[in-house]
Amino acid sequence: MTVYRDVEKASFFWSPAKWENRGALDEWRTSDQYNAGLALVADDVLEHKTHLMESVPEFPPK
Repeated sequence: MTVYRDVEKASFFWSPAKWENRGALDEWRTSDQYNAGLALVADDVLEHKTHLMESVPEFPPK
């Protein structure tokens, strides 16, 4: 998994990932691997949110 840190806000991380469905995301978020990775950056993270988004196929519009 790739994690990006904001250059201006060091406490802001973004990790883009494509999930097959919400169940797969929920399973990942309860995994030992996820929690171990989160623990590594816990001291640097002020706030933790997960956003479920969907693709916008025709963006930008033609």
